[in-house]
Amino acid sequence: MKRFTTFSILFALLLPFVFSACSEEEENNGNPIPESGIYFKMKRGNNIWEGANITEMYVKTEPDNADYKMLDFTVCSDDQTNPNLTTIGQWFYLHVQVNDDGSFSNYSVKYAKNKTTTSPLYFDEYMEYKSGTLTVIKQDENKITAKFEGTLRPVNNYAEDQNITVYFQEFPLSQAKKK
Repeated sequence: MKRFTTFSILFALLLPFVFSACSEEEENNGNPIPESGIYFKMKRGNNIWEGANITEMYVKTEPDNADYKMLDFTVCSDDQTNPNLTTIGQWFYLHVQVNDDGSFSNYSVKYAKNKTTTSPLYFDEYMEYKSGTLTVIKQDENKITAKFEGTLRPVNNYAEDQNITVYFQEFPLSQAKKK
């Protein structure tokens, strides 16, 4: 009987942890974000695009002696420098100006699916920034981890606006080159 009582008490104490783990797993749709390493995850409505080995995943900052500070996040499923590439599967771009106080302004956020690289341009989906905020979770001189939560509006069709959550984990950070 003592064993049953001890087991019942331990079970009752562990039960909240079991349920919190389940809700986290549901939130991440069964694919939790790894604890470390480069990783991207975008939840857009019921669609999820994620991975650690996406072809292009990086962040650019302003070039030396620029009059402004900025962050340019780019994620692309295909190598955009390939001259033979005719269609880009998925592409996400987020640009923000970094203000003197560390806040962000002048957002430009774009998402495209099956974007052609030749004229005439065609997209299965093309969406742009409607609202949202970027939060930098951790940053050093070489890497940045951030989260964007906001709303994108469709440009090429009459679909409804979509709420998105985007995680950029340990993205390589480098200066943009002056043209």
